[in-house]
Amino acid sequence: EALVAYRASEENVAADKVLARALRGESSFTDAERRVAADVFLGTATRLRRYEWICAQRGLCGAASDATAVAAALLRARDEDDGAYTWPADADERLSATSGAPLWLCARWRRDLGEAVAAAVADQSTRRGPVTLRVRDDVSIGAVEEALAAAGVVTERPP
Repeated sequence: EALVAYRASEENVAADKVLARALRGESSFTDAERRVAADVFLGTATRLRRYEWICAQRGLCGAASDATAVAAALLRARDEDDGAYTWPADADERLSATSGAPLWLCARWRRDLGEAVAAAVADQSTRRGPVTLRVRDDVSIGAVEEALAAAGVVTERPP
């Protein structure tokens, strides 16, 4: 529901605002379910233009598209090289489709920053950022790092 509302707004409304509006009516969700919904929605919203382009290239657009075929195409695309697709000829459209960033923002970045910097900014803007953890004074930083390492989490102290 939230993705449909986000796409219908032509990306003029921030994705987090659309998500907040959709979750507001779901009082039965636990905090964990809300976190999962947020991760899935925001991850998909960030890559929506890319997903739409890939589906169009494979002829999987429209209401009659089989959800299983769309899901399979997107899972395959996750592991394929970008060279497997014919991306849009227009540079702004191409940057938007390959990065997942909104078209209007890609056009502005290309205009203001140039092609190479715009591509780097678009790529970084659609990646998950680092998480900062602040440890209370009464807790050992070393103990927290050990616990995170045991769970497979890589940590790094600031300079």
